[in-house]
Amino acid sequence: MAEDANRSRFSLFTQQFFNRTLFKRVVFYIPVAVITLGQFNDSKELSLEAYNSIKTNFTHSLEYEKLSHLNIGRTISFVEDYFGPPEVVKVSQQNPDVHYQYYNIGKAVVTIMNHDGRVSGFTVIPTQTDFDPVLPYLDKSLAQINLGTEFFSEPEFFFDAFNLVYFAQGQNLGKQFIFLTWMAGIVEYGRFSRLRSDGELIPLNTAITQISGINESVLANQQDKVAQAIVNLQMNQPPNFYAFTELDTALIPESLLTRFEFKTYFGVHNG
Repeated sequence: MAEDANRSRFSLFTQQFFNRTLFKRVVFYIPVAVITLGQFNDSKELSLEAYNSIKTNFTHSLEYEKLSHLNIGRTISFVEDYFGPPEVVKVSQQNPDVHYQYYNIGKAVVTIMNHDGRVSGFTVIPTQTDFDPVLPYLDKSLAQINLGTEFFSEPEFFFDAFNLVYFAQGQNLGKQFIFLTWMAGIVEYGRFSRLRSDGELIPLNTAITQISGINESVLANQQDKVAQAIVNLQMNQPPNFYAFTELDTALIPESLLTRFEFKTYFGVHNG
């Protein structure tokens, strides 16, 4: 009897010990699993950040993808899912119903025309020499645009050399593209440039000098010099920005930030 009692007590002790040990194991392993899962999620997040950092620093694919979502007629809420809230907003003086929203996407400054909550126009100004986005509707990259041959009919010209040096020409795309107007040109803080035949980048300073000369000829009412100077600029200088709008073409040059504004808002100016 005593032996049976001892055996029963031993069995009960063993079972209680086993239960307590099992409980400890369960309690111990669950937090470890949670911690391990958390570390795994952190690793995935860090890996994704590293991957995006590499794509951003060594390629332009993330920025090109972001620009691919920018089209006339999109809602502002849709494009802000990709671009975020604007860094700067200005109201058009020519059309107070239009708000210019400015974004710095790292390799370009993008301006979106917000008209009643929809995208009615946009401008893309690359700020890196090798950032060469494809223009929507035209399926050509900026490097493939030639100001002297791309515009088949009489284009509209816009230029200034006061608080910003720029030259731009615009043309309606016709019925096929619901009469959108597109524009390409040169602005002093744009940085994209093509290579010359000798492998060197076409200097922007040359274009700035030519645009200033055009402006001076206009002020002096020297029409013959203006025409020749524009032809020389078109044939020798690549554009470094482009734009599209369904509104008045003049809103595009109006939307360009002045030299002072660009430096104030985005902190860089190499002109």
